[in-house]
Amino acid sequence: MTGPAQKLQSRFFLINNKADSYYDTVTHNTLTKSSIWGVAMTLMNNDYSEAKRLVNTMHFHTILSTPTYRPNKQKIFEHEGLYFRNAWIEPKHEPFPAKDAKPFISHLEKALGSTQKAGYLLDVMAHRLQHPDDSKPHIAFYFYHSEGGMGKSLFIDTLKNALGANSVKTINTTKGLESGSAVEAWNTSWLVVEEAGVTKGSKVYDTIKSYTGADSVDSDAKHKGFNTYETPAMLMLMSNRPPTFIEPYDRRFFVSEWHIEGGRKERQEYFNDYIEWLKSGGYKAIHNLLMKREVTVDIRVVPDTQEKLLAMNVAENPIVRDIKDFLEDNQEYWFFDGNEFKDIFGEHRVSSGRGGHLLAEAELTLTDTRHLVKGKQRRLYCIKGAFIDNERGKGLLGKYQGTSKRLDEVTLTRGY
Repeated sequence: MTGPAQKLQSRFFLINNKADSYYDTVTHNTLTKSSIWGVAMTLMNNDYSEAKRLVNTMHFHTILSTPTYRPNKQKIFEHEGLYFRNAWIEPKHEPFPAKDAKPFISHLEKALGSTQKAGYLLDVMAHRLQHPDDSKPHIAFYFYHSEGGMGKSLFIDTLKNALGANSVKTINTTKGLESGSAVEAWNTSWLVVEEAGVTKGSKVYDTIKSYTGADSVDSDAKHKGFNTYETPAMLMLMSNRPPTFIEPYDRRFFVSEWHIEGGRKERQEYFNDYIEWLKSGGYKAIHNLLMKREVTVDIRVVPDTQEKLLAMNVAENPIVRDIKDFLEDNQEYWFFDGNEFKDIFGEHRVSSGRGGHLLAEAELTLTDTRHLVKGKQRRLYCIKGAFIDNERGKGLLGKYQGTSKRLDEVTLTRGY
């Protein structure tokens, strides 16, 4: 194929044959076949009949309607016979004389409070930039400080300028993560939430766990129907308060306070100098630093910072912790009479209305009805994965992880 036909095929791609829709790589618009006739006319001396005949007999490659994020590939790329639109755009930097990136490293050490924490953040950023096609490490960052003027927004702008605007997407609050359309925000290298508000057990917390822990998700994105979508982005949450949702033994989150020492005037002078460095070639220096940095640690192993250890202790409700300790001491039982927890609730002065929520937080589930156990109809709670089955000739059985036992044997009642 040569001449006008070759030019048309390299420019236009079929999106949907029934809807007569084509993607134009020049204008980035969706067009109909009749629009392509007009382009063909300009290539064929304004011969409308011949242009229409050519377009109608041509084969156009089919392109997927949803853009795919593939760093370092062309705007339209082919993979195993399918054509994809690339959401990635190569970052552009102004031509500046080569600069040392030490001011950036020093800034991170100041903000995070230690060389070790700054080094880990640099390692993750470097690995992400150097190996964009690798599966993302299933981790996330949480930076916080109650006082404004600490440069968290400046750091977001620095990411965009050093890594490329299309490599970093930002949303204002975590509410933006809850809708089906939010899946499109994860189609990049970094996703930053500017004002994060997350509570343990909330819908947005479940979403964060799901999206950070997987490379793709099934979602019903708005106007696009239910489908599987890639989620290559790593998450970074900014907040004005420490997290209260970090679970004990969490392996997902890197948590650190983001704080620049000094009074307001001193900090303003510091930022004025730092911003001037960024604008005069600092962004390119950061990009070069990350491209050349040798990463020798396993970035999937998240350091337990002091802030994270504190957050884990805060997140674990002391009443829930006591319930879990009680379950640990009674591992031979899978079911528990609801009265078994009266002593714990009494010690902590828990009202009857709160008890069910605390047991659920300890991963105990109330069975669907009362059951006859040890001569009484009882309200039973079961550990995660256990259930009750009534088999003919055997009576009520408790089942857990492939093992069956008489319900009386695996239910703790202590005479209630």
